[in-house]
Amino acid sequence: MTRRPGVSLTEVLVALFVMAIGMMGLLTLFPLGALTMAQAIRDDRCAHIARNAFAIAEARGIRFNSWVGQNLPSTYSSVPNNGRSPLHRSGPSIPVFVDPYGIGPLNVEEPAESRLIPWDSITRPLGGVIPRRSVHFCNTATQVARWCSLRDDINFGPNGTPFYTSPVQVDGRYSWAWLLRKPKSADGNRIEVTVIVYNARPMGSAGQGEIVSPASGAKGGRTVLIPSDVPIKRGNWIMDISPELPELYGPAHGFFYRVIGVTQTSGGMVLDLQTVLKAPVSRILIMDGVVEVFEKGMDRLPRAW
Repeated sequence: MTRRPGVSLTEVLVALFVMAIGMMGLLTLFPLGALTMAQAIRDDRCAHIARNAFAIAEARGIRFNSWVGQNLPSTYSSVPNNGRSPLHRSGPSIPVFVDPYGIGPLNVEEPAESRLIPWDSITRPLGGVIPRRSVHFCNTATQVARWCSLRDDINFGPNGTPFYTSPVQVDGRYSWAWLLRKPKSADGNRIEVTVIVYNARPMGSAGQGEIVSPASGAKGGRTVLIPSDVPIKRGNWIMDISPELPELYGPAHGFFYRVIGVTQTSGGMVLDLQTVLKAPVSRILIMDGVVEVFEKGMDRLPRAW
C-alpha cells in the first residue's frame, strides 16, 4: 500500500487548538489597548488642564480677586473667626475653593469686580466648612466655559466626522476649580495653589456628588477608616476637611488624597491612599467626578490678596 505524506486529523486538531489560544491572546490585547489609550488621553488632557489653570490663575490674578477674598480674613487678626478661635499667625489661613464652573453664571450687574455678592444664598461651602467662591471674569455662561473648561476637544458624529457648525462644537468634558491657601496667615505674600480637575461635571452643579463622612486616620499613615455605608471606590478622590485644631476650631486642612484600595471590615471600610496623610483626619469629603488633583506648591506673590 502506497502512503502519501501528510498530517493526521489529531495533528490538525492540536494545531487548531494552539492557534485558537494564540488568537484569544491577541483579541484580549485590543480592549486592554483601548483602555490604556483612553487612560493616556485622559492623563494628557489633565496635564494640559493643569498648565492652563495655573497660567489663568497667574494671568487673571484670581488670588487678588475681590470675590475670592470677600468677607475672609486676609491676614492675621485678633478678631474671632465666626465665634471660633482667631487664626494663628504661624498657622495656615482659611482655604478658599474657587469654583466658577460649579457655581455657574451669576449674571450680576457691572461692575462685577466691586459688587458685594451674597455667597451664602448662592452656594454652600465645600464640605460645609471651606468657602466656595467665583471670580468676576466668570460672570456669564460663555465666560465660565471659556475660563474654566477645556475647549480643545471637537465633537464628532456617529460616522466619525466633526460637527461643522459655527462656532465649532467642542466637548467641554473636562472642567476645573482652584483651591487657595496661605501656609501662614500672617504672611500675605505666599500662597499655595491646587488645581482640581473634573470629568463630565454639569455647569452649576456645586455641591452635587460631595459627601461628608466621619473618618479616622493618623498623620504619616496611608489608611483612613470610614463607615461602611459611604459610597466610595478605588480611584475616587477625598479631601481632608478636619479642623486645624482638635477642639473644632480653626480652618479646615483642605488636603487631597487619591483612594487606591477599599477594604470592607466589620468596623467600616479601610481606604488605602496613594500618599501619606499630612495631618490627623477626623472628617473627609468624598468628591465625585474628580479625576486628578495637581498641587503647584507655594509661590511668592508681589502683594497680599
